[in-house]
Amino acid sequence: MIHKGGYEMELNDIRIFMALYNNKSISITADKLNYTQSNISTRLMKLEKEFDTKFFIRSKSGLEVLPAAERFMKYATQIDMLSNNLYHEFNTKKYTVNIASTQLLSRLYFPLLYQNNNTFQLYTSSLKKLARGLENKIYDIIITHTKIDFDGEVLCYSKSEQLCWAQDKRIKS
Repeated sequence: MIHKGGYEMELNDIRIFMALYNNKSISITADKLNYTQSNISTRLMKLEKEFDTKFFIRSKSGLEVLPAAERFMKYATQIDMLSNNLYHEFNTKKYTVNIASTQLLSRLYFPLLYQNNNTFQLYTSSLKKLARGLENKIYDIIITHTKIDFDGEVLCYSKSEQLCWAQDKRIKS
């Protein structure tokens, strides 16, 4: 929790704010995060009270983003990325997942793995967060189903081939 005054802002409040900002709807955010609408509204009101500002104008058609929300989103994005990195760094339940592929597929889709005995980590997130992480040099490569705008090399493969996933019974689906 982050302390300021009498309210204790939690990381979850940051994530709720980000979802509200992206969805521009309390009901959609509540549905996606599996909360009640009243819980989302309450958390937003506490956050607005904590920072003594309004982030959104509420209307029947959704939420209108105010300039304070634009500013807050910049910090929220950084806090979210840093907290995810911190969690991954110190997660005590880490284990190595050994991934295998045929030479053809691995050289076609993951050529960087063959350079200089590289090691790699796998992160998963939404397309927006992945693209933002690539822009901010948090990730070296992202793999998506959608082409993104990026000032760097973007490779798109469209193949009508079957890919199969097989995993050891120890790995829970």
